[in-house]
Amino acid sequence: MNDFPNIDLSVLTARQREVIEMHYSSCLSFGAIALFLHCTLGAVKQCHRRAIRTLRRTMPVPKSHI
Repeated sequence: MNDFPNIDLSVLTARQREVIEMHYSSCLSFGAIALFLHCTLGAVKQCHRRAIRTLRRTMPVPKSHI
């Protein structure tokens, strides 16, 4: 199920998608996600940052901003 209907999460890697969904849908902190995924807090933050950057690059610009 896609809790982000206007955002194409398919452009993300599986790990990036997992971090985004855990953080925004499940409201988990980066620390909790790191524990769940057995990785460092820094790795989760970096993954999140890259996912957001990718989503911003691939989202269409609203016509009101053209």
